[in-house]
Amino acid sequence: MKIAMIGQKGVPATYGGPERHVEELGRRLVAMGHEVSVYVRPYYGQTAQEGGFLKEYLGMRLYTLPSIRTKHLDAISHTFLSTFHAIPRGMDIVHFHAQGPSTAAWLSRVGRSRTVATVHGLDWQREKWGRLASAYLKLGEISSARWVDGTICVSRTMTRYYEERFGIHPAYIPNGIRMPGEVGSARITSQWGLERGGYYLFLARLVPEKGCHYLIQSFRRLKTNRKLVITGGGVYTDAYVQRLRSLAGDDPRILFTGYQYGEVLEELYANAYLYILPSELEGLPITLLEAMSHATPALVSDIPENLEVLDGVEAPTGRVGLTFPQGSEEGLGERLAWAEGHPEELLAMGRGGRERVSSAYDWDQIARQTADFYAKIAR
Repeated sequence: MKIAMIGQKGVPATYGGPERHVEELGRRLVAMGHEVSVYVRPYYGQTAQEGGFLKEYLGMRLYTLPSIRTKHLDAISHTFLSTFHAIPRGMDIVHFHAQGPSTAAWLSRVGRSRTVATVHGLDWQREKWGRLASAYLKLGEISSARWVDGTICVSRTMTRYYEERFGIHPAYIPNGIRMPGEVGSARITSQWGLERGGYYLFLARLVPEKGCHYLIQSFRRLKTNRKLVITGGGVYTDAYVQRLRSLAGDDPRILFTGYQYGEVLEELYANAYLYILPSELEGLPITLLEAMSHATPALVSDIPENLEVLDGVEAPTGRVGLTFPQGSEEGLGERLAWAEGHPEELLAMGRGGRERVSSAYDWDQIARQTADFYAKIAR
């Protein structure tokens, strides 16, 4: 099959859940014998090479097309241009990633390609969007259910939402994880003086719905010599990033690293005392899966998408993780205080979490399920 991936910023993946999803899925579809084309934005990651743009990656053909790089027009402009580019190339499947890009799905259907939308989250709920942008994203939600030949949701929570909201039966095909081997700490020790077990880790985009502001305020009251490492950057949220830095103040225990990739990122995951995700909104958080794959224990807000990864455990403790009431700064502080005094229990949770994600979120199985879904749609 000839498959086009549209909506992601690009590959090789550096930051972003849909980008990691497309990279891991696409490389496996290529290995199965499919022809995969990925549409890429020129500013993303490692796409720009000396002498031009990267043309191929892990067997996937890359098409780098321009976008209007503003908060509201970046994704829209790139998605529609990519769709127009894909139509005359005889794609069997045009696969849109996320609700916003799904608004272009009707174009590929006019071009007689089968269309699939993967819903990575309910994007219109994100705080950074104003009223007009949220309305457009709600149109994308309708499009991802009504204007495509098949809908995929990455969490069971969103699958139920689409069943109840639209009366359809989406396929549940989650995000996945590559299980890592042994990881040292040489890079993070030399760069920031971080040692194994010596820090708490927040790793996500610095946007309000990830809840980093709750975490900073709770951590500043915690009696600990461990550091809080905040890894990630803003996405058209400069004012929020500045707010986080103001909340951190002059606390020497709080470290902002910016976005990190590759081996440094692996070391940050593997050596953390506890990974924390206090989010208010998620699809299926790949960062949580990645932390758990390193046997790093996790503390997460009790939204359904996070609990789904922890296999539905109850707060405050469970087989593979800690939870706290979403939005509760006090609840988060209580869990941090408990974690500070229970290292052995955290190690046991980390081991359980690694077993959980290795069995439930395997990329090879996910790629096979997606290929089978394509075949069903094509028929």
